[in-house]
Amino acid sequence: MPSQGKGNRLDASAMMMRLTLPYIVFTLTFICAKNVANAAGDHWCYTEDNCDASTWGGECQTGKQQSPIDFTQKNTIQQNNQVRLRFNRKYSDIQDHFMIKNNGHTIQVQLEDDITSDLVMDGDYFKGSYRFSQLHFHWGSHPDKGSEHVVDGNGYVAELHLVHYSNDYKSLKEAVGTKNRRGLAVLGIFFQLSSEDNPALDPIVEAISKVKRQEDNLVSVQIPLNVSALLPNDLSLWRYYGSLTTPSCNEVVVWTVFKQAVPISRAQWKAFKDSADSGGRSIIDNYRPPQSTINRKVYFFNHVLRERMPDAGELDRNPPLADALYDTAQKSVNSKSSSSDDKNSQNGSNSGRSDVYNSALTGFIFLSIFLQVLITTVLKCR
Repeated sequence: MPSQGKGNRLDASAMMMRLTLPYIVFTLTFICAKNVANAAGDHWCYTEDNCDASTWGGECQTGKQQSPIDFTQKNTIQQNNQVRLRFNRKYSDIQDHFMIKNNGHTIQVQLEDDITSDLVMDGDYFKGSYRFSQLHFHWGSHPDKGSEHVVDGNGYVAELHLVHYSNDYKSLKEAVGTKNRRGLAVLGIFFQLSSEDNPALDPIVEAISKVKRQEDNLVSVQIPLNVSALLPNDLSLWRYYGSLTTPSCNEVVVWTVFKQAVPISRAQWKAFKDSADSGGRSIIDNYRPPQSTINRKVYFFNHVLRERMPDAGELDRNPPLADALYDTAQKSVNSKSSSSDDKNSQNGSNSGRSDVYNSALTGFIFLSIFLQVLITTVLKCR
């Protein structure tokens, strides 16, 4: 008889969970429609009330290799060997087929209709080559903030991202949708205020005047643009594996961030700050705060050479070094995750035994948790 009573209590608890679960799913889905949209990238923001980077959903909340980060002496491994970044001949040419767009979050320069780019790069410790897709900017309202990555807690007035996708994929969209942690290669460039204009930025700044408000249409960049001219002279860099810095924060990026900042004048900076979204709100402070490195390996290379990639059909006499850093970096992250998983597994086992002795309380605990989640969700999502 005692064992039969215990079974009845367990059956009742299971029945309660089965009856209540559909209601929970429906309620949370209805209340959090806004958050679901945020996670999908339909609506998200940086500075609005109840709508900033802390409210982004999906992998932005659950990921373990998120970007940007703070580069510190404590989290950085110095590499003294010489490495190379290689760009094909087209990458150094002046291009006259770029388009510009104000997407409500940033100023973005790309090819019309996402035409496949012929600007290609590779280098030591990359896996294969990467094709240029688009570039965009993050900027602040004050000279000491605006960059997404920071150095020892100190930010820069702006940061440029040159976004490339692996040649293993047909498009940026396809590469982002994979689980390949090396699907994208993004080059990050810091800006610092200067008394003079940066000539490499002139084509973009001139075109910003045509896209001051958010629009769906792309506008032609009239002045030819040389993407490689945006790079700093000193290519000393940090390298780590991370994520997109905007929703949905997919962890598919090999980050390369250059230490040397390039100049931007106050007039050029103002052109970015004068941009607005579709509602007329200024696009300003459009940067995500630094994320935890969570045991990740961050490498700093002090000796970086810039070289030209061989042309098609030309013999590559000195191919790039293999990506030997990746396995080490992933083992470091996975080691900590496995350790946590083992601990959770142990706790789960103990919890299972405890449930047998406390089955009569299961229904009460279940409903209590539901109410707590419901209240928290309502407060967060409204």
